[in-house]
Amino acid sequence: MASQLAASLAAARKKRAAPATTTTTKVAAPKAAPIRPTRETIIHTCGHVEIVAESMNTPCPGCRLRAKSRRASRSDRDAQMDAKGRLPDGASFTVAYNSRFEMWTGRLVIGGKEYAGEASGVFRLLGDLDKKFRAESPAAEGPKAEGPTAAAESVAT
Repeated sequence: MASQLAASLAAARKKRAAPATTTTTKVAAPKAAPIRPTRETIIHTCGHVEIVAESMNTPCPGCRLRAKSRRASRSDRDAQMDAKGRLPDGASFTVAYNSRFEMWTGRLVIGGKEYAGEASGVFRLLGDLDKKFRAESPAAEGPKAEGPTAAAESVAT
């Protein structure tokens, strides 16, 4: 027993004799536990939580409906753009950039008739010139039929 007491006193002396070292460690704040799906809870890819027992990795029904309506409106807009038709054969655009005024200037030549304009961007300039052409030329409105089947029927006749 005396030997145990002597050993513990020696260990205590060593601790007191050793220089005090302080170490600081940064402890990260505990993160909030994410909602784990259970049998009844579904977390969709959009982040919404739904209490059902279906598969994961799908948007919730509300987001699916919104996405469907966006796709429908986008396809309607694309159909309107396609209904305009293309420019006639031989149409040519000429554009040049003026760095002094930071503007694009350009011409659209169709069948000897010239349309000129300027804009801050190339795409806008080309669109403006196309609009000028279509405003002056009622025949340039393109086919009125909608969809690929109507175009195929007009080609077949």
